[in-house]
Amino acid sequence: IFHLFQEHVLDKNSDKELIDIIYNKYIHNKNEFWAPFPFPAVSLSEKDRLNYKMDNSWGYYSQALIALRASLWMDDYGYSKDYDLLLKRWLSAILKNFNYNPFSQELDPETGLASLASPNYSSTILLMKYAIKRLKLNEGD
Repeated sequence: IFHLFQEHVLDKNSDKELIDIIYNKYIHNKNEFWAPFPFPAVSLSEKDRLNYKMDNSWGYYSQALIALRASLWMDDYGYSKDYDLLLKRWLSAILKNFNYNPFSQELDPETGLASLASPNYSSTILLMKYAIKRLKLNEGD
């Protein structure tokens, strides 16, 4: 569903009604993809998703790469405030998990706990750097 936005398949003018439906019904819905730590690899409403809760799983966890790629579309479609919130949540989780698994590839979408997959994952490092720059955070913030 994110590829529709990321690849700019949807025109923000002529597809505005469809964009609003998809975004509000799925992406920004706390029962679907707007988890406390967005965006999970599968909807929170997927009844079998806990069966796929294993490290390096694209069937459960929120992935840093997806959060980073959201920079390619969220501003363009008018969701800058939501992207800032996503970045704040990811940044808080990255810092909270630093001694446990620094720059983990993925987070539990509900708790923010890092999986043990891929420490020092480059997309997570880039996501943190981008979040700090975008949110204009300084030492001590």
